[in-house]
Amino acid sequence: EALDDPRRLAQVSRFLSIYFWNRGAYDQAIAAGQRALALATAGGEVVLQALANLGLGFTYHAQGDYHRAIDCLGQTVAALEGARRHERFGQVQLPAVFSRAYLAPCHAELGLFAAGRALGDEGLRIAEEAAHPGSVMYASWGLGVLALHQGDLPRALLRLERAMGLCQGLDLPFF
Repeated sequence: EALDDPRRLAQVSRFLSIYFWNRGAYDQAIAAGQRALALATAGGEVVLQALANLGLGFTYHAQGDYHRAIDCLGQTVAALEGARRHERFGQVQLPAVFSRAYLAPCHAELGLFAAGRALGDEGLRIAEEAAHPGSVMYASWGLGVLALHQGDLPRALLRLERAMGLCQGLDLPFF
C-alpha cells in the first residue's frame, strides 16, 4: 500500500487468500480474495483476475457454497481459454486444469453430473496435452470425486487410483 502498487497488492492479497484457505480461515480467505479480484479488475489484469477467482472458488467449495464456487471457477475457465490453457503463470499446477478439477465435484454436489464430467474430461485432456503430471493428478482427482458422488465406484477407483499413483510417483505426500 505504501508503494501505491495495486498490481503487487493484488498479488499479495491473492497469496493471502490461498494462505487463509489452507488454514481453514474462510472468511479471511474470501476477504483477501475479493480484494485481489477488485484490484486486478481495476488494473485490467485478466490473468490475475482468473487466479483470484480460482482462490475464491476453492474457498467457496470448502464452505459448501457450490453455486458461488462454480461462478468463480467458471470465470477462471473463461479467462484462460486458447493458448492460456497450457500456461502455469507461476503456479505449480495449470490453473486451467485446476479450475476444471474443482468444477467437477462442485457440479456433482448439485447433481449436475454431465456438466461436471464434461469439464473434468476437458481438464484431463488439457493436462495430458501439456504432459504435466501434477495437473493430470488433479484432473483425475476431480473426475474421481465426481464418479464417487454419482455412485460409479469402478470409475471413481480408476480415477482416484491414478491420482494416488501420480502422488506417490512424484513424491507429493501433501496431495
